[in-house]
Amino acid sequence: MGVLNLLASIAVIVLALELLVAVLLFAAVCGGLWFGLRLGQKKSSTLFAKLDGYVGMAREQERRVLGYAALPFIQGTALGEMVLTIVRSLYSRADRGGAGP
Repeated sequence: MGVLNLLASIAVIVLALELLVAVLLFAAVCGGLWFGLRLGQKKSSTLFAKLDGYVGMAREQERRVLGYAALPFIQGTALGEMVLTIVRSLYSRADRGGAGP
């Protein structure tokens, strides 16, 4: 039984060392993630401050561009309404026998 006890003791030592290595590796991975996330949090506050300024400028540009792009459609709709009003007025005059107002 002495040899089996010796082999069991060696196996316990090997497994304990393996467990220690696994725990240290896990701790290193967790520490690296913690450090990286904390560094990212510090850097992202200044990044988001800059980004907020650019978002405000982008909104102004969006309003300006959409105003220029929508202007022909607005004017076309106004022209269509004006033509529709004139045609309805002419139809109503034609129904009354051509008498002026």
